[in-house]
Amino acid sequence: MLIKTLVENIFFDKKIKPQPGLSLYIEANGLKILFDLGSDDLFIENAQKMNVNLQDIDLVVISHGHFDHGGALKAFLAINSKAQVYLHKDAFEDYYHKLLGLKLPIGLDKTLKNHERIILTDSLTEITPDLVLFSGVTGRKYFSPVNSKLLKKTDGKYYADDFSHEQNLIIKENNKTVLFAGCCHNGIINTLEKARELSFEPDVIVSGLHFMKMNLKKYGHLVDNIAQELKNHKALLYTCHCTGLRAFKRMESVLPEKIKYLPCGSAIQL
Repeated sequence: MLIKTLVENIFFDKKIKPQPGLSLYIEANGLKILFDLGSDDLFIENAQKMNVNLQDIDLVVISHGHFDHGGALKAFLAINSKAQVYLHKDAFEDYYHKLLGLKLPIGLDKTLKNHERIILTDSLTEITPDLVLFSGVTGRKYFSPVNSKLLKKTDGKYYADDFSHEQNLIIKENNKTVLFAGCCHNGIINTLEKARELSFEPDVIVSGLHFMKMNLKKYGHLVDNIAQELKNHKALLYTCHCTGLRAFKRMESVLPEKIKYLPCGSAIQL
């Protein structure tokens, strides 16, 4: 399995521009996949520099309904004429970020919801026997306090986002099971528990952890607890995007052989 990081917050190669957001190119089981797209057309520029032909993409998975993961959807549909795009059925709802007393919209372009190549998913979607999407993570163990700034608007009222629109991708190839998550707003431990409930036991996890803007002096124990739990899990964790380097370094001190960072412009072979 080949994974190239087209969009991510931190650069690896100065020729590849970073951006807050996420887009991963994956080659697995004879398919060419994009997991998330970033917020604008930067993924197109970086793909060209990284020798990824976006016209060859077979399918796209957008992890959740925030623009830094799916804002570039219109740009992708304009340059690729065949790929189906999988989003959770709640991904096109109204999502907001609280900042300095303001409620800033961070959702996706609603005009694209009924596009002929958009496929709306629910709790479990089997794309192929070795390519499965799941959502419905309801556990709240080690829930990031940063999530409190994220809202959903329904019937004119604002509510705490329950992240029902977040979906995760399982890919099985060469006797390995790989779990891809976006921000993992629902929490990596809760997401792993849901995966196990569905009989998936990942060998590798690729995911942001949503610690970047968290006060580590106040909430660092959450990072430590998660690291300790992952220490007892067999999976190797490749993290990125919303984890933040300070939290990554803290986790690395506990998991020196089991956690790696995937900066923009990097490529790995599993």
